[in-house]
Amino acid sequence: SDLEIEREDLRSAMVRCGGAVLHKSSRTLQEVLNPARPDHEPKYAIRREFLSVWDEQASRVVDDYVGRLGMRAHAKWHPWVTRATSAKHPNDADEIRDGLLHVLIGSPVTSAFAERVVSWLFGVPPLQPTKASSFPYTFLWPLYRDVVSSFGTASPTDEYGIRCNTTGTIVARRTMIETRKKGRVGVDGGLIVVVRLPVKRSTRNRAHESLVVVLLGLSGPGTLACAEVLCDPRNAEALYPPQAGVPIMRAV
Repeated sequence: SDLEIEREDLRSAMVRCGGAVLHKSSRTLQEVLNPARPDHEPKYAIRREFLSVWDEQASRVVDDYVGRLGMRAHAKWHPWVTRATSAKHPNDADEIRDGLLHVLIGSPVTSAFAERVVSWLFGVPPLQPTKASSFPYTFLWPLYRDVVSSFGTASPTDEYGIRCNTTGTIVARRTMIETRKKGRVGVDGGLIVVVRLPVKRSTRNRAHESLVVVLLGLSGPGTLACAEVLCDPRNAEALYPPQAGVPIMRAV
């Protein structure tokens, strides 16, 4: 036939948005300073905001890909929000329903914004580990990570990774390799969430849908891997959500 119909996929949906927002998050860490002499002021702490170098690399991969698609991207920063204040945080839904491509970078370990958005997409409140079965997959973190998430929990064993909630098996693992043990290779994993949302907020953009992508690594290398998978045109069809308003979650 002389009539060719272009199949819709994630790449074409991105281009249709016409512009992109890269959402980056920082984590607040407290640095305790001890006095030099006993007669000095009591020890005090300095709070600093840190951005993961892996998240920054992931952001550059996405920014480069968006540029090759003929779009401009701008970054938006989200400071760390504690569990106590997160419940009082305003709903973020309207912010991502403006007809643009929104890419959220970083797991709940570093991004309270990603925690709120992904939980909202799957219809559960954020920061509720008992709701993990509402998602296709669950993060299994080491106890020392001290992370509270609706789609993650502390692993009861020494196996860390991503668990499929349908089969109960770990589909992606994370291993820690000490730097002094040369020749050994560690692995990491992550989750990619994609959803098409009807435009709600008034905007100059003529697109009828926003495209929201969340890159969630078990740790930093996993987030970077998610960015590389997202920006590989060979994955554009598999990562395209067929039904608007219904998120898909894929393990990497």
